[in-house]
Amino acid sequence: MDEWTSGRHQSIWNFIILTPICKEYLYQLSDLSLNSHTAKYLAEKIEEVIVKVGPNRISAIVSDNAANVKKAREIITEKYPRIENIRCVSHCIVIM
Repeated sequence: MDEWTSGRHQSIWNFIILTPICKEYLYQLSDLSLNSHTAKYLAEKIEEVIVKVGPNRISAIVSDNAANVKKAREIITEKYPRIENIRCVSHCIVIM
């Protein structure tokens, strides 16, 4: 899961699925501009994807470490303990 702002100032969130054989699929793009990006709201959006795909088919949630997103991952892993909570390594790299 990741978020960016479009040229029209829309808050676009993507949900990507990576399969066990490393195939990557864009599952969903969502314009969440009209909603406050609270941890609870983001957890609800993540859970919608989990339910559609199937909780037993998801092994981890990967995202940046913004406070709201980090808390959303925590909410998900509390509800689904077998789903790992992983911070994206690309968002950890500091370029000097």
